[in-house]
Amino acid sequence: MKAPPDVIAARRAALHVSMKERIAKYGYTMQYVFPSEEDNSPGFFYTIGLCARGWPEIFLSGNLGQETGARFIHDVIELWEKTGKPVLGVIPDFLELVGKKGSFAAETVLVDSQVARNNYTFQVENFYPEVSYDVAQLLWPDPEGNLPNNPQYVKDPRYAQVQLPLLAPPQTLH
Repeated sequence: MKAPPDVIAARRAALHVSMKERIAKYGYTMQYVFPSEEDNSPGFFYTIGLCARGWPEIFLSGNLGQETGARFIHDVIELWEKTGKPVLGVIPDFLELVGKKGSFAAETVLVDSQVARNNYTFQVENFYPEVSYDVAQLLWPDPEGNLPNNPQYVKDPRYAQVQLPLLAPPQTLH
């Protein structure tokens, strides 16, 4: 049964206040959208607030689970904070995968922000309506450590990621 419009509006207002508080405290918040069972599309995450620093918002797609996806994004932001700027390209030895020894690469790439805005990161504009922002997609490896642009990447729905159109060719960090 659907909630009445006034209840929905009150819930949205409370969520908005909560998100504003997290942005004020941490400099960003994350939005998580659960996977769709109807069309079997993967879930996704995105940040809200990084654009206030002049940084791209981060988009992450895949059936990772809320805690894992949030940790991946947090780790990228922590790297950006250490370097004082967004780090784009392949990040070697970045992620540890459950049940696997060693560390694996991740990749952040600038993507077409209009596609991201229209389909995924639309809440950013509720908080920053006057800001034109970029979007960096965080790509994660399959269980063998292959990134999605590698022909050896495991084609399995458990590792499916939406890949947004790139703005620039990928780079490798050294």
